Amino acid sequence: MSFPRNRILFFLLLSLFYSCSTIQVQEGYATERQKPNFLRYEPKIQEDVSDQNDHRVRKKNKTKPTLAISSADFPKENFDSRIRDFLLEEVKYSLAKEGYTFIPLPEEIQTDKISEWSRSKDVDVILKLQPSQEESEIKMTVPVIDSVNQKEYGSVNFNWTLGSATTEKSDKWEILKTGNTLSALTESKSSYPKVNLKPSSSEWAGIFEQSVQGTVQFFSSSSDTVVSLDGKSIGNTPITKLPILNGPHSVQFSKPGVEPKKIYIHIRAGEERNFYQEWEDDISTASLRIGSVPQGLNVIFDGELKGQSNQYLSEIAPGDFEIQYTREWEGDQIVFAEGSVSLNPREKKVVTLPYFADDLLSPNRSEFWTTAGRKGFDPSFKPLLQFSSSTSRLVPGDYGFYSGYFFTDNLEIEGSFINPSDDKKGKVSFVVEIGSESFAYEVNDKEVSFFHFSGQNSKAKSIAVWTFKKDDPEKERPFEIETDLEKGIVYWYLGNRKIYESKFTGKPLWRIGILTRGEAFYKGSPLSKLKITYPDLVKFQSKWDKK
Repeated sequence: MSFPRNRILFFLLLSLFYSCSTIQVQEGYATERQKPNFLRYEPKIQEDVSDQNDHRVRKKNKTKPTLAISSADFPKENFDSRIRDFLLEEVKYSLAKEGYTFIPLPEEIQTDKISEWSRSKDVDVILKLQPSQEESEIKMTVPVIDSVNQKEYGSVNFNWTLGSATTEKSDKWEILKTGNTLSALTESKSSYPKVNLKPSSSEWAGIFEQSVQGTVQFFSSSSDTVVSLDGKSIGNTPITKLPILNGPHSVQFSKPGVEPKKIYIHIRAGEERNFYQEWEDDISTASLRIGSVPQGLNVIFDGELKGQSNQYLSEIAPGDFEIQYTREWEGDQIVFAEGSVSLNPREKKVVTLPYFADDLLSPNRSEFWTTAGRKGFDPSFKPLLQFSSSTSRLVPGDYGFYSGYFFTDNLEIEGSFINPSDDKKGKVSFVVEIGSESFAYEVNDKEVSFFHFSGQNSKAKSIAVWTFKKDDPEKERPFEIETDLEKGIVYWYLGNRKIYESKFTGKPLWRIGILTRGEAFYKGSPLSKLKITYPDLVKFQSKWDKK
C-alpha cells in the first residue's frame, strides 16, 4: 500500500524542518517544577552601593562632574591638523572660561578599556567632539555622555567660518593666547576659523548640573504624609520629579498619630527613583502605579485624566477600574490602549504598557521590574539586571525579578538565554503569567525545559526538554512568544521552532519574571536582548510621530 503523494511530501517537509531545527528534543526525558510564586520582597533599610562596574554609584555626594574630552570622532584625515588643534583649543577654552577642569581621553585607548580608564580617573562624563565641514563652514556638536552607561545629558553646538584664502600645509600656523583671547598667527595665504556660535554659560551649567543629579519621586498611602529630605521638610506626598544630588541621602516619612519611618537611599546621576510609604493604619485603600515604556502616554483612570505616564495613585477604594492610554490627535484623545484592573484593600499594584521596549535588562528600565524573593537575595541593576546572593546557602525557592502587569494584545516577547559555560550555575527561569495560567522556560546548564501550570496545580512536569545543537556566540539561545488576539492563542518558540500553543479567553493581565532557584545560586545576567513589542501600537506611534 503506497502513501498518497501529498502525505509523502508532508513527511519529507517535516523531516527537513526537524533536520534544520536549532534544537533537539530529549526523548523520554522530563523534569518537574513547582509553580513559580512571585513573593513580595522587603528591601534593606540601608542600600549597598558597592559596585565594581559603576563607579558613579557613590558613597559620597559629588557636586561637580569630572570631565573627559574625546576626539575619537574628529578624524585627522578630514581636517587640517592646524584647524583640528585650533578647534580643540576652542572647546577647551570655552570650558576653562566657565571654571571646569577636564582630562583628555587618550586617543590610543581601546573602546572596551574606556570604562576602566574612566573609573581610574573618576570621570563622570565624556564630551565627544563631532565636527563636520561644508565648504567654508565648520559645525561641531558636542554631546555630553555618561562615562558608564552612555546616557546623553545634553549637547552644545559650535560654528565657525573659514576665511576665503586657501591654507597650505607648508604655511605656518600658530595659536597665541593673550588673556581671554585666542588668536591665530598666520602668513598672508592662511585662513583661520571665525567663531559664529558657541555655548553660553547657562548651556554648560544646565548640562553639567544634570550630570550630577538624579530624580526622585515620593508617594504614600496617605496624602497627609510629610517627607523630609536630609533633615528638611520638602512637602506632602505625592512629590514628583524632584532633582536631587547624586550620592547618599536620608528620607523621613511622617504623619499625625504614627511613628515616623526613616530610610537611607543612594541616588545615581541620571536615574529616576520612586519611593512609596505604606502606613499600617491605611487598611481599607489600595494604591496603583500606572506606567508605560517608553513614558509619555496620557493616562485616564476610572474616566479621569491623570496626566502622562508614569502616574502614582493612592487612597483608592477597592474595586474594578478601567485604564486607558491615550494620544492627542488633531484635538481629540485617541485611545492608544486600554484594559481593566481589580484592586483589593491594602493592595499595591503596578500596571505598565511596554508598547516598545528593547532593552529591558538595562538600568534605565529598572522601573519596569519589581523584586521578589526571601532574605539572602540582593537585586541589582548595576549596570545590568543581575543576580547576587548575600548568603552562602539559600532557602530553596524562586528568587528574582518580575514585571508590572500589562495588557493582553497582539504582542511579541523575545530574548536569549546565555550560552552554557563550564561554571556550575543554578537554574534560570523565564516565567509568563497569563491570568491564572503560568508558563516557564527553565534552563539548567545545556537543557531547556518548558512548563505549563494550569489553574491551581502546584507542580507540573515539563512538556518536553531540549538541547541546542550548537551554541551561537552571537544569538545565544533565543526564545520568542507571540499572541494572536483574534484567535486567542499564544505561540511559544525555542530557537527557530514552535514548541507549544496555548489558548486564553477574554483579556487577562500578563506578567513576566526572571527567576533563579536551587542551591547553586545563579550569579550575573542570565538573559540578554529581552524585548517586548505591541506591533499595532508601534505603528500607531509612528503615525503619531509623523503627523
